[in-house]
Amino acid sequence: MRAHGHWWHHGNQNRWVALVDGEIAAYCGIIPTQCLINGGRESGFWWVDLVVAPEFRGRGVQRFLDTEIDRMGELKLGFPNSLAARIHRKHGWGVRGDMRVLMFPLRPLRVKKVRTGSGFPGSMLRGSACLATPFAALMRRHTMRYEPLTARIVEAPSPDLLAGIFERHKEKGTATTYRDGDYVRSRYFDAPYRAELSFFIAGPASLPTHFVVARNLTINGVKTTRLLDVFGDFADLEGLEDVLKLAVEDGARQGSSQITTLASIPELRAVLRSMGFLIGTKTRFCWRSNSQNVMRSLGLRGHWVLGDSDNDAPE
Repeated sequence: MRAHGHWWHHGNQNRWVALVDGEIAAYCGIIPTQCLINGGRESGFWWVDLVVAPEFRGRGVQRFLDTEIDRMGELKLGFPNSLAARIHRKHGWGVRGDMRVLMFPLRPLRVKKVRTGSGFPGSMLRGSACLATPFAALMRRHTMRYEPLTARIVEAPSPDLLAGIFERHKEKGTATTYRDGDYVRSRYFDAPYRAELSFFIAGPASLPTHFVVARNLTINGVKTTRLLDVFGDFADLEGLEDVLKLAVEDGARQGSSQITTLASIPELRAVLRSMGFLIGTKTRFCWRSNSQNVMRSLGLRGHWVLGDSDNDAPE
């Protein structure tokens, strides 16, 4: 984040510090965004990176930042941990915890939690991974034999291609990030890790119906794949499964140990689990708006992905 903060936050004006007696007591940042809510656009921002120095905790610094953030009229969004979720709920934010980060373990013994686990839980994880390894090998071979129906890799798509899929298939009743051409260009094509991104689409050549943006990266010598964005016609589960299977096949061919993605709508979760994304961790989502209509809408159906907020901060 330090090296790419200007890109991540859309300018250093969106990164702030709180001073106490001339010393830096806390830091936070925002990421401006636009959301599709009730069929229209709503400007807002993701609130990220709140850090209060230990020596200044308990002195009202976080409450000061909470108040300043709350004074900003725009919609505020976040992915809080359990402690932050309790604080946000206390301060009038909406909080939900029905989303899951799902993982497809292609090489169980190389999964980070398995490699780094300690004590008895770590031993249990490694034992389970050893037992699952032969099955995972069969799954990899099966995955890499997938013959797509209409899905294909697009080496150099235009931002407008992905934005067009969003425009054709956005749902009035689903809250999500507004993926217009400017957003797609800034978030993916201007990313500092653009060379690590792969793009997949499915559907007719003239009017594709689905897309996936994947990031293939290496962390501490271990290859992993993150499905940063999945969008399209969620009523067409065959097309959704087709493009996801091709993205998984590509990750397997590149030697990834695991493939992860965030699933917040039932259709996507069901397709992913049928494909082998059987390991999941709970993810919380929070929001704050002066509009009761917006507050209510965000508590209903929402589609959020790893490409949102700072879920995929540059390594």
